[in-house]
Amino acid sequence: QDRISLQQFDARDTALASTLGGPSSFDAATWAFGIRNVVPRRHAALCRIHGLLQPQARLAILEFSEPTGDDFGLGGVVMRWLIRNAVPLVGGLLSGAPQEYWHLQASIQEFPSPREFVRQIHALQCSDDDDDRADDMSVEEGSDDTDDDSNLYKFFKVERVHQINFGSVQIYMLKTIKEPQQQQQPESEPEPQ
Repeated sequence: QDRISLQQFDARDTALASTLGGPSSFDAATWAFGIRNVVPRRHAALCRIHGLLQPQARLAILEFSEPTGDDFGLGGVVMRWLIRNAVPLVGGLLSGAPQEYWHLQASIQEFPSPREFVRQIHALQCSDDDDDRADDMSVEEGSDDTDDDSNLYKFFKVERVHQINFGSVQIYMLKTIKEPQQQQQPESEPEPQ
């Protein structure tokens, strides 16, 4: 039967695969405005999602970033100022929860640029036991952080980065690759558009 079944879950949950139907049980996944808050184990959450996705499945990530004038001209400069100043002030006043909006601003500022996030995703290699990996996504490409290289054969390929709102929001379109890393290297990193 062709039907869509929506599931909501916490990607930090270590029992995720057994809870949601086992490995490779989903055709697609989305993640909106949350990955920047998963620190320091962002890689583990991405690898858990990877484990739930079928080969060639898609993951779409919607996330904020701070735009620059270099990439988006005056619009980028204005959006950066709004994110750093107006969003926390106005959001805090309207909601009555100023701390949450200052946290939002700080988490956006600390999140990697779109180019750096794409680089980190392409450097990410998921093993069958991603909890044994380092505590962040700053693993260098080609580094040997496990004793068993044969496990490192699962990764994401970033197919496209859509820039929205003068570079303050991105949609990262990823494809799940489940083949030997030596046979299927990500080609080149797409330029954020």
